[in-house]
Amino acid sequence: MQTLTKKIVQDVGTHLIESNGSTTTLDVKQELRNQGYWAVQHEISTFMSQLADDGVFEYTDNGTYRIYQLSTIATGPVWGQPNITSYQCTLGQYTRIYDHVTRNQAKYKFAKEYYPMFDYPGSTRSQCKAVYTKCKATKLP
Repeated sequence: MQTLTKKIVQDVGTHLIESNGSTTTLDVKQELRNQGYWAVQHEISTFMSQLADDGVFEYTDNGTYRIYQLSTIATGPVWGQPNITSYQCTLGQYTRIYDHVTRNQAKYKFAKEYYPMFDYPGSTRSQCKAVYTKCKATKLP
């Protein structure tokens, strides 16, 4: 079995997204196993999450699993320019505006900043994820 790295996960994830329009960690794991890598779900999920944090991928969480796409900050819209704008993030009484970011970057920054304000159970990561998932990001003109 071959050794798995974040770069290999990125390459396989990118290939699957370019071929299919989107991918999941399960798809990436299965493709890696087909290529002779020892891949476990937790490790793939960790790498894909890190790649999203790095701005390589963006994802939507459907409540069961994440659906990954190439980040608009990395690929830009059709004409090749980065899709960077301002977003207002809101959850409960807290609101914050972030400039020059993608939607996912704004939500991530909001979650990192405001997760202590909410009484969600679990680790810091799970609390931050709960805020990320529940906050509303509105694109500003």
